[in-house]
Amino acid sequence: MNKIISELKLHWSNPKSAVHRGKQIPFKLVCKFGTPAIMDELAAVKHLPADLRLFWQEAREADLFADSQHGQWGLRVWSPGRSVEKTAELRSLSDTELDIYDLIIGEFLGDSELLLVRCDPRAADFGQVVVVLPIDARKDWPIAASNLSEFIAKYVESSGDKFWDRSSRTTH
Repeated sequence: MNKIISELKLHWSNPKSAVHRGKQIPFKLVCKFGTPAIMDELAAVKHLPADLRLFWQEAREADLFADSQHGQWGLRVWSPGRSVEKTAELRSLSDTELDIYDLIIGEFLGDSELLLVRCDPRAADFGQVVVVLPIDARKDWPIAASNLSEFIAKYVESSGDKFWDRSSRTTH
């Protein structure tokens, strides 16, 4: 995880053009990282997968491949505290399909999609990364990766394109 974040800081800290699905996109993308999370923040989150802990130890929050001009594209990874807060808020809604071991760790800018990590240490899907589509049933939420490291690597490889949703056209 440290290597991926270092590479992003090196290559994406200044806005630049990217290619999504064979076409140059019309806006520039940038990655920004906050300061590392403190131990108290991490201790407040139960059953953290190791790679999520490592991410937050490097940056308590981050914007990955964010549209540098309009803020209508990219992934905002929330801090540990905000993740717990937003997950509890969403879980309190009557129509939510969140499990008690789900942790929402971020949002896709300009969209209503959220990024979820499974945090049940006894389950086979521990650490799995799922994209929450708020208007779709849970069974239709795409599994984006088996863990956060894999998700970030694929997201970097696609320069911030929604690699898990290859069937739809890019909307930017």
